Amino acid sequence: NCRFLQGPRTEPAAVAHIQDTLRRGVDCFVRITNYRKDGSSFINLLSLRPVHDSNGVYRFCIGVQFDATVSPRNRMDRLTALLPLLPNHLRVSGPPVGPSHAKQLKQGEPASGGDIESVKAQLEAALDRRGLKGAWTQDQLTGANAEFADNHAEMRRMLARQRASYAESADEYEAELRLSLASRRPAGTSSIGSPCPP
Repeated sequence: NCRFLQGPRTEPAAVAHIQDTLRRGVDCFVRITNYRKDGSSFINLLSLRPVHDSNGVYRFCIGVQFDATVSPRNRMDRLTALLPLLPNHLRVSGPPVGPSHAKQLKQGEPASGGDIESVKAQLEAALDRRGLKGAWTQDQLTGANAEFADNHAEMRRMLARQRASYAESADEYEAELRLSLASRRPAGTSSIGSPCPP
């Protein structure tokens, strides 16, 4: 879940495109404005590859993020070469585990995988924002930006609570470990096992 990367300038149409392609189980190439932990924004060229097993069950999705903030076309060849190598099919033995989920391609939409030229064309389209549907009014953008700002703030609070919970758990574990070690220590020895002074 990459919602914590979203912020005020994250494009709602790009988020909707990601959700649509994940739901349909097809490749996704999208340019989206994301945010770093320090709050600075960057242009993310996100590629998602759904992986189905041999029973047709949608198992997982492989995501590749590419920082497209500075001169992305100069470095695009490596990404273009990598994406066709990602698997889209997983061979399994045994009966299906989970519901079967066929890919739902729209008319004219290329199938997963494809050759390097097809992938390159899809990446170029994503960089140029071709294929994103739906113009948003200023009111819709303002509302969406407020929602994303609230979501970003909530995700940061959740991460802080998680961090505090982990720290508290680690402290409790350390205290239990000390008690356990102390109860195993022979009488008259210090914590490092040497005799105590009289």
